[in-house]
Amino acid sequence: MTANEAQVTETELNRSFDVLAFGAHPDGLEVVMCSTIVKVVRKGLSVLFVDLGEGEPARHAARGERHAQGTKAAEILGVERTTLTLQDRLISDTVEARLQVARLLRKHRPSKACCGIPRSQSR
Repeated sequence: MTANEAQVTETELNRSFDVLAFGAHPDGLEVVMCSTIVKVVRKGLSVLFVDLGEGEPARHAARGERHAQGTKAAEILGVERTTLTLQDRLISDTVEARLQVARLLRKHRPSKACCGIPRSQSR
């Protein structure tokens, strides 16, 4: 897999999703969007959480803790989750980042896409 391709961490996701939700790293989306996502899932819509990076190194947790928390949260919320290959703390608006996001949008064809929090709050 090249750096340009999305890395699927939980399952091979070869289907459409109604909603793609983008966040910087595992544990971000569920913190700021869980109520909204619960309502969306209860309406029968499928949701894919997209973490732009794996969230490592984490400041206040052991390696892999964010991933484990994100996996558990996805199970509880009834959503799928995937992780792109961008480096945590160095995520910026680059051609590479845009290509990774565009590939997922083309592949899954969501009717809605959203993001968790403004850039300034996710540092």
